[in-house]
Amino acid sequence: MAGINTEVQVAKGVLWIGRDAYPLRNIARAQVRTVYPRRGTPVKDYLKALAKWIGLGILAAIIMAILHVHNAGTYAILGVLACSAVSTIKLIRAIQKERRKIAYHLLMIQTSGDPQTLLASPDRSVIEELIRTIMDAIGDAKVAYHNWITNYGDIVSQYGNNNTGVSHAY
Repeated sequence: MAGINTEVQVAKGVLWIGRDAYPLRNIARAQVRTVYPRRGTPVKDYLKALAKWIGLGILAAIIMAILHVHNAGTYAILGVLACSAVSTIKLIRAIQKERRKIAYHLLMIQTSGDPQTLLASPDRSVIEELIRTIMDAIGDAKVAYHNWITNYGDIVSQYGNNNTGVSHAY
């Protein structure tokens, strides 16, 4: 999953994330939250698909038996086996994809309003370093920080003429 390289800097009492500015005097709290990917859905999806294919195979066998098709049961069984094989291959691919999922660490800033998630990164140390810098800069306006961080979070642009709503960085 690819992210967007985002410029992050703290200078002159302002936190800049890309083109967004957050005055440090307005920040009440900065914290790291970890989001873990949802697990187990490929197996559930596989079992549902397998049950569907078996049900369709039984239905096909009943219809062919009613229509007196020669070897109807054999055709239905072959169809169910073929669909089960395809479902099994899809399950293996989904499990491989599931194993590559990683947790993301979010930079959350709380001002006088609701907390906002500003960055998401698989590297917790990058977010923790930024939080330490923000907290140091709140107490000392001379603190400066500049870095490029790969952001894996959503980009929300819902104001003005460039309104795109929510777009994904991945």
